[in-house]
Amino acid sequence: MLKSISCEEIIKTPITFSEGLNSVVGADDAQNSIGKSSMLMLIDFAFGGNDFPAKCDDVIRNVGDFKVGFEFEFDNKYSFIRDTAEPDSVYFVEAQELKTLKEFTSFLKEKYLPNELDISFRECVSGFFRIYQRNNYDDKRPLDIGKRPAITSFIC
Repeated sequence: MLKSISCEEIIKTPITFSEGLNSVVGADDAQNSIGKSSMLMLIDFAFGGNDFPAKCDDVIRNVGDFKVGFEFEFDNKYSFIRDTAEPDSVYFVEAQELKTLKEFTSFLKEKYLPNELDISFRECVSGFFRIYQRNNYDDKRPLDIGKRPAITSFIC
């Protein structure tokens, strides 16, 4: 389970998660542009997604590339660091080893889905991230991972 995310450049204190439902809530005055979607994109980044550096480019333009720390707890605690400048690699803190993103998502798949499934970890979790920037929030087609191309049929 994801326990925390930390990033000194954009989050003042680490964000910790509890078992069960965790919510990202806006301000009482219902203001927009306060970082709710960016936070969800950061959580997706912690789960091996690659959209944050490309689709939250305004954050990187204003802050620069940065490292994101996250901790998972399964049988033990596991800490990782991922850099927005090098999103295809993940630093495994306990092993003190830089590994590929594929090795990281394989690790998460093993911990979250211990049974052999013929699906990648990202294929399994990606549909659960409904975030404005990812363009996968169609309330009429909630199981679609992304927007489907329009198909027009006609007979001549």
